[in-house]
Amino acid sequence: MMPNYEKISPTAILVAAIRAKYTDLPYTRDIYAAVKRTVKTDSYGRLTSHIGRYGRFFQRSTSRIVFLEARYLSVNRVLRDVGGDWAIVEVASGLSPRGLEWSKDCRLYIETDLPDMLRIKRRVLDEVLAQSGGFPDGHHKLYPLNAMDYAEWDGLGREFFGGEKMNIAVVHEGLASYLSQSEKDVLRDNIHKFLQTFASQGMWITPDFYTYGKKQKTWVLNIINSRIETRTGRKYHHFAADEQVAAYLQQGGFDASCYSSSMIFGQLSCLKRLYLDKDRIFKIVSTFKTWLARPA
Repeated sequence: MMPNYEKISPTAILVAAIRAKYTDLPYTRDIYAAVKRTVKTDSYGRLTSHIGRYGRFFQRSTSRIVFLEARYLSVNRVLRDVGGDWAIVEVASGLSPRGLEWSKDCRLYIETDLPDMLRIKRRVLDEVLAQSGGFPDGHHKLYPLNAMDYAEWDGLGREFFGGEKMNIAVVHEGLASYLSQSEKDVLRDNIHKFLQTFASQGMWITPDFYTYGKKQKTWVLNIINSRIETRTGRKYHHFAADEQVAAYLQQGGFDASCYSSSMIFGQLSCLKRLYLDKDRIFKIVSTFKTWLARPA
């Protein structure tokens, strides 16, 4: 029986709250304002404020905020560096503003998520777009997808790419941290099969495979992680080293490379709102990696 992943989806509200409060990423304040009018967000707002205040005393603990902005900017940077005419499929897009930001500049942008989250996203987008203007005709789509079920990947492919193969980039940020190793294997294999079947050229871009050892977990982060794990019913799972990530991708039939988030350090807007030592945070950000994998 397929596990219920719906409990992961509400973490998108916490991420949206952090982006709106601490960053200048596009559309984030409009998105979170619309979210607050759509669903109850009180507990996420309180947790967001607590995380920010820890920065005065616990630099590494507040690096979670930096990571959330860095991973978004890093995925964007890799997409821009690759260049070309791509259709983008964002998996577990949650309340990410990337669809709003990129749909005008790519061939097709498809945001996917589980049905409950997708219903919230549709209402939020309707409200934001009423103020900022609509998407280009046909360039942006919402599609329900459980990334663990290849039948749903196949349905997506047949609906949007069945008549014409395109260059397809699959992106996600945040999803894989909640998956066990065996579930990560399923995700990898589903993405590989999807790209092999429906893409003329395919690539998979994600910052989710960052290494996260015990030495990096402060007591503050342990408390935050524990609360999130309780809400989601999922345990965080991370790789211990980049070599493990490379082997995991190679075993799934991908050629892979990774990029340090130090490349976007100068773009981080959250630093001006947090009590952080920039030199120390630069060293932490340099350990964040975004992986680009192509079917071999």
